[in-house]
Amino acid sequence: MRLRSSPWVLAVLLLAGLCLVVVALWVYGRLTSPTPAQVAALEAMRAPAGDETGDNGFERLAALPVHADPTRWPACQAGMPCLERVEANPVSFAQALAPLARDLDEAERVLRAPRFVDPRPAVAIDDAGPSFDAVAALDARRALDFVSGRRAEALAAACTDATDALRWVRRPDSLLHAMIGVAVFRDTAWLIGEMRARDPAAPLPAACAPLMDVPDAATEGAACAMLAAEWRHQQRVMPAMEAKARGGGLSGLLQPVLHDGRWLAARSAERFATACGAAGAEAARADRLPTLSAPPPRGVDHVAFPLSIGLDGLEAPAYGVYIERLLDHAARRRLLVAGLRMGAMDPAMAGTARFEALPEALRGGPRPLAFDARNGTLLVPMRGPQTHLPTGAVAEERLRIPVMP
Repeated sequence: MRLRSSPWVLAVLLLAGLCLVVVALWVYGRLTSPTPAQVAALEAMRAPAGDETGDNGFERLAALPVHADPTRWPACQAGMPCLERVEANPVSFAQALAPLARDLDEAERVLRAPRFVDPRPAVAIDDAGPSFDAVAALDARRALDFVSGRRAEALAAACTDATDALRWVRRPDSLLHAMIGVAVFRDTAWLIGEMRARDPAAPLPAACAPLMDVPDAATEGAACAMLAAEWRHQQRVMPAMEAKARGGGLSGLLQPVLHDGRWLAARSAERFATACGAAGAEAARADRLPTLSAPPPRGVDHVAFPLSIGLDGLEAPAYGVYIERLLDHAARRRLLVAGLRMGAMDPAMAGTARFEALPEALRGGPRPLAFDARNGTLLVPMRGPQTHLPTGAVAEERLRIPVMP
């Protein structure tokens, strides 16, 4: 007697076979991740950013007392003449800075420290890290010293501040740390310009010499170090994010099956790594954003990491704003170099002649500098968000280092 197959048996067999295929694809996807390209990207993201030993500025900054009122820090306002502001009320500035002397001394040590690294392996989602208010207030101390007659010392200290801020931008611990470095350099560069405008005949201190080297655009504007630092910061925050998303019940049980933070980290590394290497250097030289793109997920990834794929790439569009600020920083860096070099030339030379005597690599390129002969100032256009400027204002940077017209 021939046995007839029941439709229910066939359905069960088909379903079981389908489940076996899904499980096999899931296992294959997990076993083959990360891909060789992602492994290379992960290595680029994990590479040490700089010195691994020595004084740690992060730990010093974290040990500073937290002041609830940020207005107690008399920092100069971005985009406004710092020396004029201090000269208008030097007694008030001196009284405000006096009780903060120890904090400001420590802020100098933070900025001078050979490394700045968050040593914590895991960080809470809402942990903003230590406050940089004390570091931001150093320009007010330099301005007060200059107005009080200690001009050479103030200029030398400001140049050292700017040089150290450059190191923060080149070897940051996070995206925030890089942007703080950009802001400190910007404000200090303005202050240096003001100081030179007040005392153009004074010789430049030796501390200013590093700021006169022609910068390499592939180094100053490349986003690789900043994005790698942000990737490392993300890995410190990821455990807390996953714990919060896990919750309880069935969703918590299924999360390890549907999501893998290591896959998401590999995808993010693959995307960020496009700002590194030859492609990243070329983008920086051309003064344009890197692509920050990664190949589409493999078909098997949709089975092995379905929840992770929904989260993949959500952050990508936001980074363009910060890379624009970094490219603006590279332009501002050239502006300061050009201004210091022109100020050090023969006073008998006309301003236009001084400008034309600058190396083409410094004043040319995709975002060339310009010289305003009437005002004796250098300028360069800015592209990124300029939060210190009034709405509708021309986004350009001017350096107040006068030259002979």
